[in-house]
Amino acid sequence: MMLNNISIRTRFFLLLTFSVLFWLIAGFVALSLIDNLALLQQINREIGYLPQKILRLENSIHFFYKNDLPSESFQETGRSDGISRFNSSYLDTYTLLKELQTEPGFSRNYIIQQKVDKLLEYLNSSDGILETIVDKSRQRGWDHYGLNGILTDQMKNINMEGIPGIGQTGREFYSEAQFYLVSPESVRLNSLLNRIKPPG
Repeated sequence: MMLNNISIRTRFFLLLTFSVLFWLIAGFVALSLIDNLALLQQINREIGYLPQKILRLENSIHFFYKNDLPSESFQETGRSDGISRFNSSYLDTYTLLKELQTEPGFSRNYIIQQKVDKLLEYLNSSDGILETIVDKSRQRGWDHYGLNGILTDQMKNINMEGIPGIGQTGREFYSEAQFYLVSPESVRLNSLLNRIKPPG
């Protein structure tokens, strides 16, 4: 009955007002969904970079071990290109993981948080492993640095010809030990150990 008393102009105005409100609300909801979708796509891209970043981190450790460990500059300074690469990759990966931890969609998801925590633990253990390798390697030395340098110098001072009854086996052992000190590889170490094992 009351609707019959409302004029056509008022009805049209109310219809127009409700339509505008409806489309405004729908627009805000759509924009919010699009923003959330864009954010999720960005997060997805960042997660996609993680394996590449971790591989770069591992490669920097291998690079250090293969190229920097025997270098004179590393033995003198304790710094190297491999360590710089590692530090850069470490910081990059750590920053990304910390950002992912604070993402609203992730911070409420226990499983994702657990995975990110595990990756952070792996990152910290990698850092600790490299630090140990650096410390022990400089302590052990290479060529004429560290303990290796001391042993090499001492071996040069030994006159094998002056020791009576040293024989061929003693000379071979001495030669093998010198080779091992210059290039400490597992094959050489095994050969050295085999020479000092008692027969039988």
